[in-house]
Amino acid sequence: MGTNFEFVPFGSGRRMCPGINFGVTSIEFALAQMLYYFNWQLPSELTPKDIDMTEDDGLLAVKKVPLAATPTLHSSL
Repeated sequence: MGTNFEFVPFGSGRRMCPGINFGVTSIEFALAQMLYYFNWQLPSELTPKDIDMTEDDGLLAVKKVPLAATPTLHSSL
């Protein structure tokens, strides 16, 4: 209890944010909605093997080359 150090903005221990569960659930719900309602495609010149997954140096895990994906609405909805 209170050892969620991976969520640094929410704090930890006795003074941790009471909204941590709401925040995590909200983000998961938003991501699930985006995955459900859209088909995600790479640009025509890229294949999955061409994606560079190397990370930039620093405190956060940020990709060196941003991922470009195109959302298209499901035709059945």
